[in-house]
Amino acid sequence: MDNFVILFGQEVLGNRERVVVFHVREIKAFSKLKKIDEVRLVTQQVTQVFDIKVLGRAF
Repeated sequence: MDNFVILFGQEVLGNRERVVVFHVREIKAFSKLKKIDEVRLVTQQVTQVFDIKVLGRAF
């Protein structure tokens, strides 16, 4: 199973909390980004985006 990184942030259009999951090989490009707002700029490379409520039920 590939390693992954979970980042918490707010969706751009609204206040719903989202969980953004990046594969480690992808997060390397974002290692210098420290603000979720900056992470939003690279959402094209997001592996998966889960609603926290759905993720909570999954675990």
